Amino acid sequence: MPCTKPVREPIASKYLPGVEGTKKGTIIHEVLRGRDAATVLKEYGEFSEEHLRQLGEIVTRFFSSDLMKRVKRSFCEVPFVVTFEGGPVTGKIDRLCEFDDGSWIVIDYKSEASAIMLL
Repeated sequence: MPCTKPVREPIASKYLPGVEGTKKGTIIHEVLRGRDAATVLKEYGEFSEEHLRQLGEIVTRFFSSDLMKRVKRSFCEVPFVVTFEGGPVTGKIDRLCEFDDGSWIVIDYKSEASAIMLL
């Protein structure tokens, strides 16, 4: 008997409802890297008091998380270049954090409710 994957219904995000996925992700990235939430929302044509409140909640939850409480210092939007299959691959690390013990972690923000973060 063939094995089939279970069908999952998409999970609706409770943050910034009605904002298209890519735009939502960009807004959240901008705010988590330290930009003013109201300014970012206005730039993307998505300002509302509720969206502003929700972004404040996202920032508070992120920076008060057990993970971020252990961070000695962090860097946002760190550019990188790696070689893959003989060619350069470039990108940016959303956040690179150093802990007190000298270990490091790379954080890749996800804005969809179905995203899973493995550490």
